[in-house]
Amino acid sequence: MASFGGVSCDHVKGTANAKTRRLDVFTRPGLDGHGAVDLGDAADPNTFELTYYGTYTNCLAWLRSIEALRGTIVAVVNDWGTETTSWLFLSYSASPIRRADRGTGVAQARAAVRVKGATQ
Repeated sequence: MASFGGVSCDHVKGTANAKTRRLDVFTRPGLDGHGAVDLGDAADPNTFELTYYGTYTNCLAWLRSIEALRGTIVAVVNDWGTETTSWLFLSYSASPIRRADRGTGVAQARAAVRVKGATQ
């Protein structure tokens, strides 16, 4: 089952970027050759879209739980539970999208939020 920081989600869309070695290559006027500074391992920021279906009250509680994780390190599990990104730093959370689905099913509302972060 999909989850974000221990909060259950119906869908988690997106994948984390892998860390790569970063080098700053430079030249200096009057000196032959090139130099390089090792900046260490880092990953580009990435975005996940999280979705939850349930009653309107449960959707509001879910949104509050996700937004409470802002600024923390969380574990992200994909929809199948087969891939876990253990250290995603949550740096940004967009405005949530709320839509009432007045169908006959159990799910009466949909909550979705986009979160942005970088692999630690």
